[in-house]
Amino acid sequence: MWRLTAAVNPLLRPPAEAGGFVLERWADEEAAARIGSRTVVARAVGRAALASAGMPRTATLAATGGAVPQRVQALPAPPPPRRTLPFAAGALLLTLCCAGLAHAASDSESLVESAERAQRAADAEVPGTEGGPPSAAAGRLLPPRRSR
Repeated sequence: MWRLTAAVNPLLRPPAEAGGFVLERWADEEAAARIGSRTVVARAVGRAALASAGMPRTATLAATGGAVPQRVQALPAPPPPRRTLPFAAGALLLTLCCAGLAHAASDSESLVESAERAQRAADAEVPGTEGGPPSAAAGRLLPPRRSR
């Protein structure tokens, strides 16, 4: 998805690269937690990168993409602490955005309904316009133009 967004909009290339790196680091941390050895995962990431060094870019594994030396250096260190604040802030922001969209949709619906009522009331006030197009009635009611 990161590559697709960067291909669609080149301005999103830097965030897409950062997002890809973060995704790979997350996968590294998950692998280290499941295997139980951060050193084994670091060696596997390094070996996979070396094995795919001669291959074309399209054939490389997803695990070897990104800044491999940074990933290998990060694995021997203790795992990063779990941070719930960014997730909670993201969930709150997403909730607020969805609530704002729902409110805007209901406002739009009420605006359309009131515009339709106003149009029906305007059509009812002009004689001979029931069922006919409003533009025809408006053209009959306008005074003739005066030339200068």
